Amino acid sequence: MKPSLFIALLFIGFVVFGSAFSSCTTDDVEAVKGIDSTLVPIDTNGARGLVINEVLYDPSNSGLDGDANGDGVYNQDQDEFIEIYNNGPTSLNIGGYSIKDSILVGGLATTRFTFPDNTVIPKGKAVLVFGGGTPTGIFGNCQIFLSMDQSGLSMGNSGETINVYNRKGTLIMSFNSDAQSNNPNESYTLNPDITGSFAQHGTAVPGKLFSPGTRINGVPF
Repeated sequence: MKPSLFIALLFIGFVVFGSAFSSCTTDDVEAVKGIDSTLVPIDTNGARGLVINEVLYDPSNSGLDGDANGDGVYNQDQDEFIEIYNNGPTSLNIGGYSIKDSILVGGLATTRFTFPDNTVIPKGKAVLVFGGGTPTGIFGNCQIFLSMDQSGLSMGNSGETINVYNRKGTLIMSFNSDAQSNNPNESYTLNPDITGSFAQHGTAVPGKLFSPGTRINGVPF
């Protein structure tokens, strides 16, 4: 074979196969706060440091005192929220995790929210799920989600638990509203944050009914 013909065939092969490889598509995944979620392991077995840090299941119905999502409208269902904090050693991909409420008597459970694929909680940060509405505010710059149909998280004031399940459907965290059932018109929060026991928010910071997305004192995580 003549050298010129051999070189021509090499060039044609490079063009054909090179374009074939370059046509392969990749999934575009939006980075979360500078983190490439494709590089964050998906946790399927346990919480790995996840903590339910604050829950508002009974917003105040006094004017706008219960307007936790900051949209200027009080709505008993939409102003409910649950705050989940990553106290683990690394960022955590919680795509596929779900929040369900479960009736204590009868055991009926309903899925209220499922985290989208590639939802990443950076180490030392939180995610916040509101019942609905149009959350307006900074909320500690944490990630904000809404219940699936904006009809609320349906967190009863007593007689049920709020449960978090991993991708395999294993229960990993739970908040028992029946144990905190005095209809407080404010949130229950860990006091101190992350490591403490649940207490009514106003006992930690008098006059402050909730602190979605931040520590009790309003400082971002």
